[in-house]
Amino acid sequence: MHGHLATQFLAASAVFLAGAAVGATVDLPRYPALSPDGSTIAFSWRGDLWSAPSGGGAAMRLTSNAANETRSAFTPDGTHIVFESDREGTKNLWSIARDGSDLTELTNLDVTFTLSSVGMLNGAPTIFIDSTLEGDLYRAARPFVLPLAGGTPVRLHDAFGAAAVASPDGTRVLFERGGSPWARRGYNGPDNHNVWLYDTASKAFTQLTKYDGNDGLPRFINADEFVSISDRGTGSLNLFRSQVGGGFDSGARLTEFTNEDIHGLAVSADGNLAVFAVLGDLYRLDLSKQGAKPEKITITAADDSFADREFKQVGRGISETALSPDGKTMAMVADGDVFVRATEDKSPTRRVSEGEARERDLCWSADGMTLYFASDRDGGDSLYAATVTQTRTEARAASKPEPIPAVIPATPATPLAPVEAVTKQKEADAPAADATQDEKKDAKKDDKKDEKKKDPKLDPARWSDALQIDVKPLTSGPDNDRRPVASPDGSCLLFMRNLADLARLDLASGEVKVIHPGWDDETEVVFSPDGTLIALAESDQDFNKDVWVLAADGSQPAVNVTRHPDNDGNPRFSADNKILAFLSERTNEEFDAWIVMLDRDLEGYSARDLEQYFKDAAEAVKKRKPIEPKAAVLAAVVAPAVVSVEVKVEVAPNIVPQVAVEQVVIEPAAVAVVEPVKSVVIKNPFEGLELDDAYLRVRRVTTLAGNETSLELVPTGDRLIFSGSEGKERALFSVKYDGTEQKKVTGAATMVGLNFAGDRVVALMAGTAQTISLTGEAKSFDISATSEVGLSERNAQKLGEVSRILGTKFYVDPMVKGLDWAALTERYRDLASRAVTADEFDFIANMFIGHLDASHLGVRSSDPNGGGGAPGASPSRRAQGRLGVTTNATEGGRIITAVLPNSPAALANPALEVGDVITTIDFEKVDATKPLEVMLAAKIGQEVFVGFTRTAKGADAKPIDRSTMLVPMASSEERSLRYKAETLANAAKVNTLSDGRIGYIHIQGMDQASLDRFERDLYAAANGRDGLIVDVRNNGGGSTADLLLSSIDVRRHAYAIPREGDRSLTNSYPQDRLFIQRYTMPMSMLCNEKSFSNAEIISHAFKTLGRGTLVGQQTAGGVI
Repeated sequence: MHGHLATQFLAASAVFLAGAAVGATVDLPRYPALSPDGSTIAFSWRGDLWSAPSGGGAAMRLTSNAANETRSAFTPDGTHIVFESDREGTKNLWSIARDGSDLTELTNLDVTFTLSSVGMLNGAPTIFIDSTLEGDLYRAARPFVLPLAGGTPVRLHDAFGAAAVASPDGTRVLFERGGSPWARRGYNGPDNHNVWLYDTASKAFTQLTKYDGNDGLPRFINADEFVSISDRGTGSLNLFRSQVGGGFDSGARLTEFTNEDIHGLAVSADGNLAVFAVLGDLYRLDLSKQGAKPEKITITAADDSFADREFKQVGRGISETALSPDGKTMAMVADGDVFVRATEDKSPTRRVSEGEARERDLCWSADGMTLYFASDRDGGDSLYAATVTQTRTEARAASKPEPIPAVIPATPATPLAPVEAVTKQKEADAPAADATQDEKKDAKKDDKKDEKKKDPKLDPARWSDALQIDVKPLTSGPDNDRRPVASPDGSCLLFMRNLADLARLDLASGEVKVIHPGWDDETEVVFSPDGTLIALAESDQDFNKDVWVLAADGSQPAVNVTRHPDNDGNPRFSADNKILAFLSERTNEEFDAWIVMLDRDLEGYSARDLEQYFKDAAEAVKKRKPIEPKAAVLAAVVAPAVVSVEVKVEVAPNIVPQVAVEQVVIEPAAVAVVEPVKSVVIKNPFEGLELDDAYLRVRRVTTLAGNETSLELVPTGDRLIFSGSEGKERALFSVKYDGTEQKKVTGAATMVGLNFAGDRVVALMAGTAQTISLTGEAKSFDISATSEVGLSERNAQKLGEVSRILGTKFYVDPMVKGLDWAALTERYRDLASRAVTADEFDFIANMFIGHLDASHLGVRSSDPNGGGGAPGASPSRRAQGRLGVTTNATEGGRIITAVLPNSPAALANPALEVGDVITTIDFEKVDATKPLEVMLAAKIGQEVFVGFTRTAKGADAKPIDRSTMLVPMASSEERSLRYKAETLANAAKVNTLSDGRIGYIHIQGMDQASLDRFERDLYAAANGRDGLIVDVRNNGGGSTADLLLSSIDVRRHAYAIPREGDRSLTNSYPQDRLFIQRYTMPMSMLCNEKSFSNAEIISHAFKTLGRGTLVGQQTAGGVI
């Protein structure tokens, strides 16, 4: 019977699973590839490679791996599929039979590349890729080829380009040039994509498209025609059919997509069928029929919805932490969720929030009863309040049975005297001396009866014993609210609304009011410990940040207490408000800790008096306690009911009169008794402080090299805690207010604050929360929890966050470019919900932001599997060493065709030379078909033995076996050496062509390191010459344009001639008096389409200011 039931159950299960398999639709297929006969599509979905009939139907999974399998292409005979995979840490090429067998690794490089196509090139099956593996100065990829069996990529030709595909006869190659991101819609500029043709026999190049927009991803239909994608006409990428020799305007549109783009394109070998992707769908188009329309392809797959869930251990992934005022509970954010645990050892972890919403910005109420945070669970950022509804102790008490009264058997006893009689007898017998003492005890008992018992529900220690936690919204609606700061008196929250409006939430009434509109989203806000003052650090229109002090009640105008053209921030008050510490970069452009006595009288104290002041402050700090919880305030957080009453304010001297509103909290079943008018005397919060001249009295406290960060001031005001540099390492330090007695507290840690007493640092270190004493004793608090992650829901949440960031910080005007931002967000949120992998999400998110047609925008998720070849991201990835040579395959090994100056090969003894054949590395024979780098994996910085043969000079010369020892370098070092070699070659060419009259300097980036190198090279390049060429071609940008201008565009006011100096030289000046070495002689500047961002700004400034002649190509157009 049981067996029969089991059989029935299994049969029913099989029917259910089969139905699920039929009904599940592949909802985000990407990178389609088409078999030569056009019958089968290969595509990427959920990070794996799949295949399906080109007309639609059931898909077959070809790979199942945690890594990303993306682009693919069928071999010319249709038996195998070549595809990209990062399963070994870096994206490389693999091959698999079309039935999912015969998996083979084709390449094993540590530099990423993109698969373009697979085809016949001059009769040989060939894989086409594009990559920057040679580290060229020109910031673009080159096309490379390698045999179907894999091996070493070699250049297809010497031009830059991508997306190469061979003609049917294998003698010509279509490819594209241009570097603008395909996801950026509407870009037209010098970095547009255009289609080119390369003839392998004549080595000739022919440009086939020249539209002021983008044409690319070409595919041959036949010997004379090709299809490609183009945004001409509609601004959306559509499919076009063009003649190879038909001229620039020969293309005919084949599709009519609007507001969406084609991505991914494949064509059958006979040129009759095209398959392409649009957003989350695949389409097919019959190219043999004129006027054919695209048909959507529906593909089904077994329902593996379980793949949309993953479980994550979040024990050491803490990103935020906050210690409760009583020091008994630590709140933490890990993987976007909020957790709490007691600070006692072995305490359990309690989850405060869960789901795919992102929680952040932890903040405790001053009484420790409520934990505030921001969350996007309602679709936008809002503030929430968490409170404890039941503790473990209360749960145990509630579960205990009622005690059963004990039954005492009756026994004979002495008759009891009346109570009154006994009492009188005892009173009579009691000594007279004890009567007074008893009366005192009775009086104390009476007093205690009168005392109100403390409500256990108002004990903040409940958090350390929490079992059930309730979370309720404090704000909601279209505004984005975040970064709450609780007032010390428990009455309100300050927080940031939208971009940078400082808002105040009255906790009793729930009323929200913007008290300080702003635009700087990095504005810092902190209350003084007594709650009467607010320190605000924000930037002005010159992007200069200063520290302002405000009266918390709004009774006084804000005062700028730092007033300096360099940035000041991170303000912190002492407990009595008399001392303010902050960070400032006013010296050497490095952030140091500074301090100011807001009470000017302290500056007049003698050392003895000041020491006594700090002792008294320490005694006062010891007496401080967190405020007592109030039932009314706690109830208001959960469900407030408010009546607003106008109050007449009696103003103290020098305070501007104003009208205040008193909030009266009405508890359930209570009647509010409201006084019509009552007088309140408000004390001036600035009383005793001299703020107007505070900026003149600031004093520098720290002088470490580099930037000090994460500043805290202990409540007494006599010590500062900060993060600083100790050589090359970061550490936490403490220092006295006068800069003396600097001590290391602990190693590198991210300090988030101090405990209430101010004697322990609250910090994050290695993904755990910690408290650290000022002597360095640390206690760690990790969490033990597992999060179930819904990947689709999380990706939808991430897309919403991307939209909010852009909507708040960038996309301000809803009419810009005519986009309906809300509708666009919903459209792409749906697409993002179909994504499972980080790579899929990034693909969708970048298409989404591409609608803005703007530079400096992009999305790249962190991928625990090392997706995208992120260096060091995967444990299976091994960085490969470089010798500094270029080699080709030859009999017996790899023959050297070039040696990079100053490389390990050039510096070895004996050095390697052009013509040498490398035969062994560490005594292993070199495989001529594979790159040398494969044999140098995990050998960077380690000495290796290199065997080689060298042909001696002379008619009868024979190869001689030689060997040498050298230390391989990293790929980044090799790229740096290639850069130096190319720029030195340019300088030599300029020197030759100008007969030594003109100097040359290339600026690699608009950063401080490049500026330092420019100043270093300026003397050598320009001294004694008539002019200078400054080259910013291929410069990726930065922020130093104005600093560079201060060197090359200076108005001379004088010159200096030393005694016995050459009086004919009128361009000399003492260099030690200059901010940066200047150059005032004639000069020109070079730029090109790869000059980006700040490199465009310097090019524009050079031309606009008339400093000289700007030469080259139009820049990228990458500055908004």
